[in-house]
Formats: sequence, structure tokens, C-alpha cells
Amino acid sequence: LQKQEATSVKVSSEHIEKGIRLQTETKESDEFTSFVTIPLTENESIDVPIYQWIEEEEKSFFQTLETIEVLDDDEELAHFNLQTEIYKIDENLYSFILTEEQFIQNEHIKLVNTYTIDLHNEKFLKLTDIFTKKEFKEELNKLIWEKTKNKKQVKQIEKAFEDLETVK
Repeated sequence: LQKQEATSVKVSSEHIEKGIRLQTETKESDEFTSFVTIPLTENESIDVPIYQWIEEEEKSFFQTLETIEVLDDDEELAHFNLQTEIYKIDENLYSFILTEEQFIQNEHIKLVNTYTIDLHNEKFLKLTDIFTKKEFKEELNKLIWEKTKNKKQVKQIEKAFEDLETVK
């Protein structure tokens, strides 16, 4: 298969929140379709790492297409789909959930990458920036207990987290 070139490319942008917009890129050819939504914040320190991840995933998709045989007429097109969900936590904190799906021949790959950002301080946040270990552990235990209602499972999960805390 020759290098994948889109026969049709469309780009549009939509304002979502103050300082956040979604850029949509649609590409089509005889062998594939690609639909990508990219969150943009007007801040390079946030936008560049997210965009680089998206580019790497799309490049991987195209490299996979190059390694397979030319598609027969009866075979379905390959698809690359990356959707972005944006959740507002407060005035400056947002979570971006990027869900990637690849369909190539009979194979389906799904990946999820999550970013929590602070627009005011122009940076990515980790869970430990939001919760102390104790608060996080308490909230996690409460969620696990609500979902499992099984004391033995909760104890096993607590032990696993204690083991993780000792790893540097």
C-alpha cells in the first residue's frame, strides 16, 4: 500500500468554553477515513503535548495501513476516530478525555487518554495536585465499596494501593 494520502480533508473549529475550542479534522481516501477532534486552549504548554500524542497515534494508524496488503473491493475501509470530551471541574480546571478507536480489517483497538488541566496556571494536573494521598485513598475506597459491596475485594484493592505507595 502506498503512503496514505487523503483525497479529502476538512478542518473546522468550534468554541466550547472560555479559552477552549475543539478543532475537527476529517480525512477520507479510498482506503481509510479519519475523524479527529483536537482540544485547543490557546496555550502552547498545554496544546503541544496533547497534539503530539494525537499525531503519534494517527501516524501509528497510517504506518499499520502501510504494512497490510492493498484492500480488496469487498473489504471495509479502515477507520481512525479520536473523540474529545471536555468536562468543566471549575472555572479554570478541565478534564479532557480523548478516546481513540481504530478499525483495520477485523481488528478494533480502543485507547483512552485523559488530561486534567489548569487554564489559569497553564499546566497539567496530576491527581496528587488535586487530592492528598489520604483523601484520594478515602474517596477511592468509598467508590470501590459502593461498587463491590464485598469486604474481601476492598481489602485486596487497599493492599494493592499500599504496595504501589512503596514503589518509587
